[in-house]
Amino acid sequence: MVHMSLHDERGPRVESDGGWSLRPEHDRVLVTGGGSGIGRALTLALAGMGVTTYILGRTEETLIDTARRAEGCNGRVIPIRCDLRDEGDADAAFTRIEDDGGPVQSLAHCAASVYTASARAITVDGFRKVVDSTLTTAFITISRFARPLLESGLGGTVVSLTSNSASAGAAGVAHSGAGKAGLESLTMTLAREWGPSGIRINAVGPGPFPVENSVEGLTRPAVLEHLQRTTPLGRLGRIDEIVGPVLFFLSPLSGYTSGQLLVSDGGRRTLDWVIPPDLQPPGWR
Repeated sequence: MVHMSLHDERGPRVESDGGWSLRPEHDRVLVTGGGSGIGRALTLALAGMGVTTYILGRTEETLIDTARRAEGCNGRVIPIRCDLRDEGDADAAFTRIEDDGGPVQSLAHCAASVYTASARAITVDGFRKVVDSTLTTAFITISRFARPLLESGLGGTVVSLTSNSASAGAAGVAHSGAGKAGLESLTMTLAREWGPSGIRINAVGPGPFPVENSVEGLTRPAVLEHLQRTTPLGRLGRIDEIVGPVLFFLSPLSGYTSGQLLVSDGGRRTLDWVIPPDLQPPGWR
């Protein structure tokens, strides 16, 4: 099996077998939203690498189920029920983690919630709740994560999940898209402010990935067929194709990367530029 050591002052070191790996830079990682979807898949991947993983979420049953699925892996999975929308609850969860081995230095923020509705149907209260869940919760979580790292100079890395709808726009998710766009801006701002303290901040933007907690309506057969047909790669994404980019940002391989957004959407961001096959020059086919 190929692997790579933690980096030193010269950067990542390749081991004698000449291999590389996406093992996280730090041996303890915090995953929000670890009870389902991408957060769960990431947690199981980390546990398989022998990484101690703390998972936060509002539903204790799903967190415990993720921990059970990780039984037999080399890494511990520690479920902690927490409502990250509440500063006090978030602080208590981080304090518990820090009591288990000091400040955690890697964070994958996967938690969010959304429902589909046209912009005309979204109430002000509904808009505010989704933006709070998407953006304010991210600010609460990332700020609390970084507090001891900024005070100590330990350094760390953050990866947040955003969406391809943040910059491209998508009907039915005006509230979520606005929150995710704010999260992308926050990513760049914090990377600028906290870079001198050794904290890297990046984001991954998934396209259509049908998982058990997908946006309502995404799993309808007609919708799935349309998404597959109109995606340049001709298929929907697999969940490991989001876990991989997140692991890259958590690993030493991205040690010189901060303030970046990596979109994994099968090329859907290029749709405005896709020329139908019957209009393409012969040399393009």
